This record gives sequence, C-alpha cells and structure tokens, in this order.
Amino acid sequence: MKRFGCFILCGILLLVGCAGREVHPLCRFREGFAAECAGEYNGVCFSALFEAAPLTEAGVLPLTVTFYAPAALSGTVLARSAEGVTSLSLDGMQVDEGITELARLLDAFPTDGEISGVRTSKEGHTVVNGVDFSAKFLADGTPLEVTGAGIRLQILRWESVDT
Repeated sequence: MKRFGCFILCGILLLVGCAGREVHPLCRFREGFAAECAGEYNGVCFSALFEAAPLTEAGVLPLTVTFYAPAALSGTVLARSAEGVTSLSLDGMQVDEGITELARLLDAFPTDGEISGVRTSKEGHTVVNGVDFSAKFLADGTPLEVTGAGIRLQILRWESVDT
C-alpha cells in the first residue's frame, strides 16, 4: 500500500510541476531542422530542401533553401545568415538579381506572430491559424503544411537537427 501511495503522490507532483507550461504551437520552426518540401510560390511550383539552424536571440532564423525543381531554379541556393544577411547563388556564384522576390521564402516557416486560433482537423491534425499564415501538424508536432503570403509548402520529410 505504501508503494501505491508513493506512486500516486509522485504522479500528482509530476502533473502539478508541469502545469502551466504550454508549448508554443510554432516551436518546431524555432529549432534546427531540415525539411524537404514541394511548394508553390506566386503560382510557380518548386521542390526544395529547407535547412535551418535554431532561432537566434535576435529573432533571426538562419535558413538555407536549395532548389531542385523546376529546372530553371535547380542548383539555386537562397540563404539567410544568423546576422540576417540574405544571399542568392547559382552553382556557387553570387547572384543579385531576383533576391528580393525569392527572399520571402525565407519567412515561409513562421516562428512567431499573432495566432488567431488552434484547432484539430477531422484527420486529427493540429491546425494553427495566424494573421497571415496557417500551419498544419501531426499529433506529435511534426509539421505537414505551411501557407501564407503567396507561399504554400507541403512538407514531404521533416527532421529535427541538433546544432
């Protein structure tokens, strides 16, 4: 009986100790990650690998986007450094043209912002709606889809990366 009472007491203490610590719905986008995505940006379909380091203290998400398709973008790398500097390169050569338009893709994964609602879909997915974005997650928090500002990403593979 003492063991059972001790077990119950430990369970209660664990529940009380963790109460009130709500995880932010977008926390997965603040960590280091690699995501293979199929997407659409302003009507152009593409596939790319998004690789991010953890969000900096200054609120910058260092991110590299390597395009695989369409053929016109294949080999193009869009990047934002930890300092917030954006660069665009094609086959290792720095390119200045088009950086402004493509740079919006660096903000495809919302790390904060005003959340207008969180709900569970019929499929059991968590849907987070914000003022200018929407994100869908599996029950375990794995991202499935992100939309906003002319961008739609379907996440084909997600991997959290420790850096």
